[in-house]
Parts: sequence; structure tokens; C-alpha cells
Amino acid sequence: MVTVAGGTILSANAKHHSRNNQSIINTLRIRAGGDEKAIIVDYLQNSGKTVATTRELASLIDVDTKELQKDLQQLLDAHQLVAIDDYYFTSNNIDNVMQQVVRSLADAQEKHPLRRGVPRPELISRLNKALQVPVGASLIKMMKDQEQVKLVNDLVATKEFKVVLTPQQEKLKAELLKKLNTGDLIPVSVEQLGEQSQVLPLLESFDGEDFVYLGDGYCLSWKTYQEIIQKVRNYLASHSAGIGLSEYRDLTESSRKYAIMVLERLDKDGVTKRMNRVHILNG
Repeated sequence: MVTVAGGTILSANAKHHSRNNQSIINTLRIRAGGDEKAIIVDYLQNSGKTVATTRELASLIDVDTKELQKDLQQLLDAHQLVAIDDYYFTSNNIDNVMQQVVRSLADAQEKHPLRRGVPRPELISRLNKALQVPVGASLIKMMKDQEQVKLVNDLVATKEFKVVLTPQQEKLKAELLKKLNTGDLIPVSVEQLGEQSQVLPLLESFDGEDFVYLGDGYCLSWKTYQEIIQKVRNYLASHSAGIGLSEYRDLTESSRKYAIMVLERLDKDGVTKRMNRVHILNG
């Protein structure tokens, strides 16, 4: 920005700094040079703010957002910046963030070796708080696409992580499957299966694979769940109006309580979707 007298304002809201602060001196030299791309990179690296929007960057260098897009695209092409939604990071900053995510996942896996990962909403909340911008979901997707993490059943884990059971846990898992595969389509209470501290970690770890943990202390075997899915699909094939709690209860000879939890899981898994008071096939 140029003043009436011909001077150049390098920062409109500059804070008071020590005259011997070399970082500030370098920043002022870059801004005096007028290289817009260098100013953007320096700002994101050294201002203490690791992320900025297009509007914020346009205000920084006093240009229209449309004019700024060319500079941003060149920086993206040169891999100096990374864009997540409308937020821009330097490559170094985003690499540091992703390393922090991997370390956080590794710590969680060490503490809870039977858990297949950290729930995605929980990790998103942590990231959004740490970055102070709502990009957690997009960052996790980017890391998944780059194969830095894996995402299974809404659980995020490091790409190398795998649950390893002891012989005793393998035996307990087999016993659980035997108890659950009775032919009934009624959820079973965790309390009926054994010591909760031993049973629940296995149910949660193999949820969506060998078991279906419905929450509230109830579960099904994966085999039983597939039988339920087929029954519901067959029912909906001839009842386009949908299936409600009473219809599900009669179909599976269960109860309203079980109908609520199973239909919610069917919605979550994308088998059905709720429409008012009934559930219809999804797609």
C-alpha cells in the first residue's frame, strides 16, 4: 500500500518488535521486495498463523481475490502450498500436522491395542481444535487418499496397524461367535456373554467384521446381521411404503427396543435410510 507522500506501508497493523529480531527483518525485506508469492509463503511460515483463507491472503497483499488465484495456483503447482477446502497451508506446515496425526493414532493404538482405530468424529474434533479451522474431515480424507492412514467403519488408524489377539482372546472370540450364532435374530446383551472388560473390546475391535456392536450393551454376530439385512430387503421389495418399528418387530419376532437399535444400525451402514417414522431402502 502506497501513501499520499509516496511511502510504502509494509504492514497496516504491525506490532512493536525488537530492532534485532532477524525474522521480522527478513519478513520486512520480503514485503518490501513486492513478490506476492514470497510474501504469502513467508506469512504462513513465520507469522505464527499456519493457515489462511483466500480472503485473508488477498487482504495481506492488498489484491482482489480473483487476482490472487493465479499466485495461489502457481504455489500449489510448485508444491509450496497445500489447499484444504478454502484454507491454505505451506507444505511444511501440513506435513507437520499430518505427522502429529500419525503420532496421535500410534499413541492411541499403543494404549488400546484391541481397538481398530480412533473414531473419525473424535479425531476430526481434535484436529479442528488444534488447527482452529474446520478442515479435520477433509484432512483425514486427504491422508486416506495418500495412504497415510486407513479408515474402516468410521475408525481411523495408521496404515500398518492390525489387531493381534493372544491365544486366549482367539479362544474367547470363537466362543462368542458360537453363542451369538444361535439362529435367533434378537440382539444379545454383552452381560450374557461373559466378563464385560474382556468381551466388549473384542466386540468393538471386530465390529463390522465378525460382530455388530449396536451400543447400549447389545450385539449381534455378523452372520445374524446379514440375515436381518436380507429379511429387511425382502420385506421392502414388496412394501415400498417402508418398514417401521412394529413391522420390524413382527418380522424378526423381537421387540420395539431391539427394532430401534437394529434399524438405526441399518441406517448407519447405508442399507436403509429413515423417512419420517419408517425406513426405506437406501438407493
